[in-house]
Amino acid sequence: MPDQGCETRLPVTNQALPGGYQLLNYRIVSRSAGGFSIVYRAFDDAGQPVAIKEYLPASLVLRTEEATSCARPLAKT
Repeated sequence: MPDQGCETRLPVTNQALPGGYQLLNYRIVSRSAGGFSIVYRAFDDAGQPVAIKEYLPASLVLRTEEATSCARPLAKT
């Protein structure tokens, strides 16, 4: 089946990275989401707690459940 493009597969809201996800030297343990960003509670390699704020506005780009990202097309004016 041919790919129908990102636009037909995009959800309404972004999917956050899952707990346990390794982002460089940070391990994500929990998350909370707002209108324009997702905030993760994580720990670095030394065990120090950190907060990671991911700016990911759904009007520009969306991450699917498969953790792939697709840019939204610009609106025609």
